[in-house]
Amino acid sequence: MKKLSLFLFALLFVSLSFAQSFNVPKTYEFKTDADYDKYENQILECVDWLIATPINQNIRKRESAISFLAAYSVNNERVNPYLNKTDFPFLLNGDLGVIYVASWTKSCLTQNYVNNKAEFTLRATNQVVDYYNSNKKKFKKAKGIKIFAEEKQKGTLDSFVKSKL
Repeated sequence: MKKLSLFLFALLFVSLSFAQSFNVPKTYEFKTDADYDKYENQILECVDWLIATPINQNIRKRESAISFLAAYSVNNERVNPYLNKTDFPFLLNGDLGVIYVASWTKSCLTQNYVNNKAEFTLRATNQVVDYYNSNKKKFKKAKGIKIFAEEKQKGTLDSFVKSKL
């Protein structure tokens, strides 16, 4: 048991130190596929950093990271997140929407841009619920997320999300 605890602590330490080492590029431009390809690793680091960093920490860096992610994701034809704000109302919350798009983008990159709407939506929604749960006290009002959090707690989030697709 002690070895497992030590291993988990070491894993957490390594992941947190990796997440803290991310630096947002000062200048970037996305016009061609080659431009997007050039920043893939940094986008993955950006996503990991955004997900690992509590909402109220490193606010300036967070804003820069969000801008970098948005610039990468918005016009990137290979990254096309499913954004249905009626069925997924938490997307209207900027911070939760960022986590959703970040997770979706990471899924696209790690799966060579093979867009799997159901899998990526479920993965992104799970990530949003986890982020919400770990930052719950920092969210004053987060409309539309509570039902997803309840479904996850009941173990029915997968089927709930699939019913919305």
